Amino acid sequence: MPDGDLEFTRSGLSATGYWRGRAAYSDHRSMPIWAKVRVTTEQTWVEAAAPIASSQPIAMDQLKLRTGPRFPFGPAPIASMEAAAGKKTSRTIRPGEPIFSTMLISPHDIERGDKVAVEVTAGEAVISFEAVAETSGHAGETVLLRNPENGRYFQARIESKGKASIHK
Repeated sequence: MPDGDLEFTRSGLSATGYWRGRAAYSDHRSMPIWAKVRVTTEQTWVEAAAPIASSQPIAMDQLKLRTGPRFPFGPAPIASMEAAAGKKTSRTIRPGEPIFSTMLISPHDIERGDKVAVEVTAGEAVISFEAVAETSGHAGETVLLRNPENGRYFQARIESKGKASIHK
């Protein structure tokens, strides 16, 4: 290797431990080089203490907090058990596997089959009744509901858990 300056930028560092850089030498010339490195920092993260099934709410006893060395520049696992508890997972998580925010899904405010309190407002008139959800959704979204009295379907906007409304 010729005499010169070694240049390693953060963008050349990969999570696999290879750091790509350049050796700059005379007449503005350079050549690519690499180094195998281990870069870690002490971090705290949440991992699965027991198997967590896909699309099931996560219980606190399925989680554990762990501290140790981790690569600092990659995606970071979540750092608090409260951030995962009660959420659902997009896939099955094995025991000992770190939990990332991309694996978590917020549960729906209304699930298909739930009984929903519906409030219809038209001017000063307000009618309240109960319907059955045919689709799932989060607050602010529209959900398809079925009136159990006559079997007709209608749409309403989700206000909160178990509550929807129609404004005319």
